[in-house]
Amino acid sequence: MGDHREYHFTPLPGGERLEYVDKATREKLVQWGMLGGLRRHRFTYDSRFEPYKAKQFFTELFSSREAQFSIEVLPESGSTFCRLSSLGCQDNVSVNVSELQATVTDLVFFDRITDKGLASSATGHFKQPSMYDRLPEDPDHFDLVRKMLASEGSAHCDLYSTAERNELIFRLFYHLVLGGTVCQYDEALQTYTAATASIYGKLVTPYRDGADTGIVLRAHVFQLEVKDGDERPLMPGSKRSTAPHGSTTSSSPCFTYAVVEPLRKQLTVLS
Repeated sequence: MGDHREYHFTPLPGGERLEYVDKATREKLVQWGMLGGLRRHRFTYDSRFEPYKAKQFFTELFSSREAQFSIEVLPESGSTFCRLSSLGCQDNVSVNVSELQATVTDLVFFDRITDKGLASSATGHFKQPSMYDRLPEDPDHFDLVRKMLASEGSAHCDLYSTAERNELIFRLFYHLVLGGTVCQYDEALQTYTAATASIYGKLVTPYRDGADTGIVLRAHVFQLEVKDGDERPLMPGSKRSTAPHGSTTSSSPCFTYAVVEPLRKQLTVLS
């Protein structure tokens, strides 16, 4: 795109791997098989961001030299992370954009999990489904919470609405609870909500609402599919759907989210 780009990006240092979260969260991410994921890449940008131009914005980002030489990806056929530039796709990038939202400012958002009996109100431990609630296709480790997250066959699949499932904080919780390919699960709700809050807090900036004493978030959130001209996936989540509903198979390590904060002119990519 060269000089014809509308947007220009500057990488911000630090936090590409797990260094941006606290030690306790980092240890849990390793335990849950998320060590290879949750890479955070941050940039500043120069021109005004308009949500209706999101596809152009992210196409220019992933085509830019700044992103190509700073974003690390795990090739589909490999086991070692490499720079995006090594895939030879700088002038041939395709991006599909789905808008999400970030409006949740309190972990009370997850209280209904215990209020509705999916986890113990005393200990926070996830409850197991009865023999009548378990489906033949349910994995052995599926408790009521994991079943609610990933299975349309759950009696609690409507505990969160579609709009709520499209909240960034819900997406993070979903990925952590379902875990990675090799995962040692926890069974306490508080363990997962604490890790979710730790990561969420590194992606969005809270602001004091001038009208009252409340906290608001002023970020635009997107799920991205990034491919080359031959439709080969370049970023996690660009090959298979990662919508947190409707599947009993965990595809949770595969995702790419982007958070744009116009007031700071900063962009964060999490994958």
